[in-house]
Amino acid sequence: MVSLVCDNGRWSGSTDGAGGWAPGSLKAAPARGSVRAMKPHRLSHVSNGMQRKFIFALAAMLLASCAPLKIGRISADPSRFQNRTVRVSGTVVNSIGVMGRGGYQIQDDTGKIYVLSTTGVPSKGVRVTVTGTVVPGAQVLGMTVGTAIRERHHNVKD
Repeated sequence: MVSLVCDNGRWSGSTDGAGGWAPGSLKAAPARGSVRAMKPHRLSHVSNGMQRKFIFALAAMLLASCAPLKIGRISADPSRFQNRTVRVSGTVVNSIGVMGRGGYQIQDDTGKIYVLSTTGVPSKGVRVTVTGTVVPGAQVLGMTVGTAIRERHHNVKD
C-alpha cells in the first residue's frame, strides 16, 4: 500500500515494504523542488502490475496539487509562509489594474489577502484560485500589516 502526504506543498510517502522504498524517502528536495529518483533495480523484484500501480499513484500525486490553504492561516502566521509558494481560493472583493498589471483582494470564509498580479486582474465577484509567493508586509507593533501574494498564475472558477 502506498501512502502519500502533502503538507504545505511538500510531499512525503511510504509503502508497506513491498514497494522497496523506505518511509519518507519520497520528499521534495528543498533546493530544487524535484523528487528524488529511485534506482531501477530496487523495483526489479516487484510485479509489473505493482509497478504500474506505483507509477500511476506517483503520476497522480505529481499532477494533483495540495488543497488550497485558508487565507486566515496565512494571515495568522505570515512569517511561516514568507517566500513560500502557496495556493489559495476565494472571491475577488476589490480589484484594480492597468494594462495587465495591478492587484486585487480575495476573500474566503477565514479572511482577506491582497494579490499582486502581472498576468491580468480578474473582475470583482469572480471566484479564483491563486498560486503565488507570500511576500511580507510592514511590521507595526509586532503585527504584520499588508501581507500579500505575488501571483504566478490564477484560474477563474465558473
